[in-house]
Amino acid sequence: MQKIISSIKLQKSGGNMKNKITSLYVYAEQHHIDIDFISTSHTKSMSIILPDGETSILVNPRKMDSTATEVVSVAHELGHCVTGSFYNLYSKYDIRKKHENMADKWAIMHLVPQDKLEHAVKTGHTEIWDLAEEFCVTEDFMRKAVCWYKNGNLDVDTC
Repeated sequence: MQKIISSIKLQKSGGNMKNKITSLYVYAEQHHIDIDFISTSHTKSMSIILPDGETSILVNPRKMDSTATEVVSVAHELGHCVTGSFYNLYSKYDIRKKHENMADKWAIMHLVPQDKLEHAVKTGHTEIWDLAEEFCVTEDFMRKAVCWYKNGNLDVDTC
């Protein structure tokens, strides 16, 4: 399958958002991470490690309700691939949350670098919705980013 495919939402999105999602697909290609589009009722996206050690990302464009959702989903899955944070669904000893947090932290540092977040706040972007728009991410993801930089964890309930 073609490695870089533009989704319907990508074609409709504006400049900054389009650049953000495009840069993620280019990053994946440069790092030899295949991204394929599938249709499933179970998930928006997933990453897998293949027997030969290669990684791949599957994206369900029908589950993407916005380009920001696609940006966050693809970045999160890239986080799994880049950090090697894959978990075994069938192992009772593997801690799934640990791997999810590693993927989220990678995505946060990639999509919302701390210095750029601080600059955005200094220039008047102080509401979560506004910051999310500024960085082309979802509001939930932006809350995690703020918590990560503020408290050193991803627990939005304690932020």
